[in-house]
Amino acid sequence: MQAAAVDTLAASRWAHGFYRWAFVSSKFLQYWQFAFGAALSLPFVLLVWAERWPAWVRISQLIAFLVVQALAAESFLFWPSPRPAWIVLLLAALSLQAALLVVYFRQFWDRLALCAMALLAVGVALETWRFHSHYIAPVIPLAFALVVQALRRACAWNIDGRAPGKILALSLPLLCLAIGAAAATRPPGPLERWATYRAAMQKQLQSLPGSQLVIVHYGPGHDFYEEWVENRANLQRAKVLWARDGGREENCQLIKAYPGRTVWRLDADRNQLEKYPPDCAGSKPAPASSVPVLESLPEP
Repeated sequence: MQAAAVDTLAASRWAHGFYRWAFVSSKFLQYWQFAFGAALSLPFVLLVWAERWPAWVRISQLIAFLVVQALAAESFLFWPSPRPAWIVLLLAALSLQAALLVVYFRQFWDRLALCAMALLAVGVALETWRFHSHYIAPVIPLAFALVVQALRRACAWNIDGRAPGKILALSLPLLCLAIGAAAATRPPGPLERWATYRAAMQKQLQSLPGSQLVIVHYGPGHDFYEEWVENRANLQRAKVLWARDGGREENCQLIKAYPGRTVWRLDADRNQLEKYPPDCAGSKPAPASSVPVLESLPEP
């Protein structure tokens, strides 16, 4: 609880001064990437070529697209210390892309869709908490409508009887799959690696004979997002039961409350699972032969 409070207080500084601009910029970037992203932004780039917009518009749109996607690929663009140059560049690129959408789509219903998305973008920017993708779920169909409109207009692009617009528009689904596959192959982050490790340990514990009880010890500097203790609703019937280390007396009471279980002790900071010392009456220590099986898991 203390760690969660400290994290929340640290996040509150993003609502003041320069950090406020970084905070808003991060929301706008996530908004744009969730609504359009790399694949669904391409129809707008295609549109300026299909409708023969001036050269400066084509180049500006392409540069803005490349800047946004390059910055979106940065792992720690905003945290812990955002760079002012990146923030200014990102806001300029996003503003240019948004402004060009207003120029491209001049019909009433298109403008209405843009106004609805802009209104929600302002609301997301003013909201004081972090961005979550489900905040903008109601306007995602409007984003898809704009993408379809861009593709429909780009399909009419012809050069000397050839139809590059139709070819590029029809190849967009394959491009989306390719970008999705590339994103899926990115290396997992620390929290994702930990989650995979915990799931593997849960699976191996469930494969052991009998019921298991894992007492988890956290150090004072443990990352509270890496929470090991998660159980089924029916604790008595759970194959594997996780509990926090409450000291010898409390642990013994826990062991007596759930008799007949094989007892383990997990050091959450070192990801080390070992036999629990058999110092409680009625406890069932882990068999020595089972320990190497669990220690063979890859480190997160």
